[in-house]
Amino acid sequence: MKKLFGLSVLVILILQGCIPSLHPLYTKNDLVSYDKVLGQWGNSDEGEIWTFEMLADKDIDFAAEAIDLPDMSKAYYLSIESNSGKNDFVVHFVKLKDNVFADFFPVKGSSEKSDFFNLHMISAHTFAHASFNEGNLSLHMMDQDELKKAIRENRVRIRHEKTSQGYILTASTKELQQFVTKYADHEGAFESELNLERMRINE
Repeated sequence: MKKLFGLSVLVILILQGCIPSLHPLYTKNDLVSYDKVLGQWGNSDEGEIWTFEMLADKDIDFAAEAIDLPDMSKAYYLSIESNSGKNDFVVHFVKLKDNVFADFFPVKGSSEKSDFFNLHMISAHTFAHASFNEGNLSLHMMDQDELKKAIRENRVRIRHEKTSQGYILTASTKELQQFVTKYADHEGAFESELNLERMRINE
């Protein structure tokens, strides 16, 4: 792999160390069916259970959730359960050249917070490079710390805003696709890895 950031990579937890984006990584033309993710997956290191289902099978107020759904047949519902609670996401898989990426978007309705509280929360997309390795699902998130450093040093250029909680990407979907495609195989870009083992296949 090519060297992008020039630093050792800090491996951090999935969905905790990535940079969020206001815009999705997908358009209708880029979405792919990825039904082999359906079912339950386990992360023994963190004690998590990831369950993928078809979004069309779920009872969700899509208008209230403000979810961009260009093709319902290629949209997935993900529940992540752990000792600390349960979090739900809508997931789309995007094929860009030879790479498949997962776009995660939180389902606010799954939160136990009040509607007024949720109104103040801005939902954002996060991305992962997705692949299968000997039957296991591997997700590689873009490393936030290394990307932030590269942005500060002007080694990576992508539209963003800096907030009190960190960076948020504001680039368009087209720009995001060009960015992840360019750096998909660069060392240090998608190094925050989570491996999930198959537990149960949905019938």
